[in-house]
Amino acid sequence: MTPSNETAHLLAEGIAKLGLSRLPWGRAQNQLRDRIGFLRAAGGDEWPDRTDAGLTNTVAQWLAPFLARDGIAAPWPLQKDAESKSGTFA
Repeated sequence: MTPSNETAHLLAEGIAKLGLSRLPWGRAQNQLRDRIGFLRAAGGDEWPDRTDAGLTNTVAQWLAPFLARDGIAAPWPLQKDAESKSGTFA
């Protein structure tokens, strides 16, 4: 059974209220968030806010589509661009 868009939005909002720390963030996801944060801090305003607050404010844009199986949380080109501009963490 695939959740509807409405169900996905409600679930995403509920997760945001509980706190994004409840999501199973892996090392790669945390490193990507750190790289994007570094690029934003270095004056790259075009990079999205991937802090907990920023992700909580935009949960309907990234988590709901993921839950509804309509998309993915982080576009692959964005991840590759972040890696090439900021390097990778050990």
